Amino acid sequence: MKKSEYAARLNRFLDALAERGLDGAVLDSRNDYFYLTGYTGSDSVAVLSVKGRKGWIVTDMRYTEEAEKTAHGLETLAWKAGFSRFVGGMLRKQRLRRVGFTPNTMTAAFYAGMQKEAPQVKEWADVEADVSALRAVKS
Repeated sequence: MKKSEYAARLNRFLDALAERGLDGAVLDSRNDYFYLTGYTGSDSVAVLSVKGRKGWIVTDMRYTEEAEKTAHGLETLAWKAGFSRFVGGMLRKQRLRRVGFTPNTMTAAFYAGMQKEAPQVKEWADVEADVSALRAVKS
């Protein structure tokens, strides 16, 4: 698939987040971040920010090379000092206050860890239906 198709998908999802008044999202489902970016690695999450329309694939050192080659439109970051702590810290640094997530795929421990590290997040919104609606349209 062309990079431009992944860029269009990512832009549609960022538009959907903005329409809901969300500042960003954390997607931990491999199927979701693959659909949006082309990245197939596991043990990763996509962190997206509506402001500046940017995003990151956060993964461990085993997958950084693959992510750099295949995660179209997202910067690759290798987490250190705890996965949920690292992602929560990113949310805090990006000043995201209303964040989408996928509760049916995210572990309770990861979610709790992010919440602890990102106390400025005032709303966690389920965005599974938003991603699913985009994924239902085949290109």
